[in-house]
Amino acid sequence: NAFNHKAPAWSHSKKTIAFHSNGGMVGGPEIFLMNLDGTDRRVVASLGAVGAQFPSFSPNGNELCFNSQTVPRDIYIVNVHGGGLTNLTNSPADDFRCAWSPKGDDILVSSRERKANSESYANSDIHVVTADGSAPVRLTTNAASDANPAWSPDGERIAFESNRHGNAEIYVMNADGTGEPVRLTFFAGLDTKPSWSPTGDRIAFHRQIVRTGETRGHLEVYTMNANGSDVTRITVTPRGFSGFPSWGKWSARP
Repeated sequence: NAFNHKAPAWSHSKKTIAFHSNGGMVGGPEIFLMNLDGTDRRVVASLGAVGAQFPSFSPNGNELCFNSQTVPRDIYIVNVHGGGLTNLTNSPADDFRCAWSPKGDDILVSSRERKANSESYANSDIHVVTADGSAPVRLTTNAASDANPAWSPDGERIAFESNRHGNAEIYVMNADGTGEPVRLTFFAGLDTKPSWSPTGDRIAFHRQIVRTGETRGHLEVYTMNANGSDVTRITVTPRGFSGFPSWGKWSARP
């Protein structure tokens, strides 16, 4: 296929998959839905040349959040029929990679504040905001970059990536931001984009590894126990890369 189709997200009903793709030929990627077997592919959100990326389903499956592509990015919400498009964050900050809580109306967001008197941005932190855009709370305050959060199925923990120890690794913290995050991966390359299994016992992520002849490496998908043990590679990609894992919610808790 000549187009890029990325960042799949399973619906909680098991019936549809959301993803972003540049196959619509509008200048930027758009948010698509399709049936589980790949049929009935349709656009549900488009921001034209600005681009739309990385969808996440609401718990009832009726809405999606996603981020715009052009920096500074914002978080948007749209219903699965393509109506009700709303800019949730609409701020000078760079907001990206939303994740809708399995328990209700809370949405996790990676956010970078604009530096004073500058066009550049600070390192990202993880925030939580309600689905109407109110009551934003900053959950991480480390000077490093914390990003790409993912709720555990019970809504009690958050997996995320951070370079607080010098290299991007996977961490887990309490959903209210209390306590010290626990580091799960220890690898010389990048470990990023965590995704929980439906029962919360394992976490998928993608890891940057280097093939013979490569200089920058490529991505492969791994899984591990939720405590960081039993790291297992599950893809072997001869060309290109495999990444952005999304675990099907076949037995997710209600």
